[in-house]
Amino acid sequence: TFASHKLSLQACEEALVYLIRERAFFLAQSGFFEKGLSCLQAALDFALFVPRGFLQQGARQEHLGYFELYWGNGGPRLGEKGFQGFVQWLEDRQAGRRPQSADAARPPYEPDCMFHRDLKAQRNKDTHAHTHT
Repeated sequence: TFASHKLSLQACEEALVYLIRERAFFLAQSGFFEKGLSCLQAALDFALFVPRGFLQQGARQEHLGYFELYWGNGGPRLGEKGFQGFVQWLEDRQAGRRPQSADAARPPYEPDCMFHRDLKAQRNKDTHAHTHT
């Protein structure tokens, strides 16, 4: 268990990042490329663009529900043109402004972002390794 091994916070965070990255690559390599990319985008968006103190304010399930609403709104994702992040979406919602939606603007499976390039490079590397063994 985590209690018996007394892992540092940094070690736990590194393990979590590793698991998320590996899950994303696994999904991409299994033919679920967009799901793998979305996994990375959501994890980074949630880690980097959640309002300060958001999860410490109580009502954790309700707060996570807001992120689900945000994620499902169809707006630009991290790495895509027009991305503003969860904080901006929440501020817009609280101010009564209509959050940005880009369903029509999002190209299927081919966003121009660094995650796409990394996943594609990993897929090409794995394909090359399997064809030359």
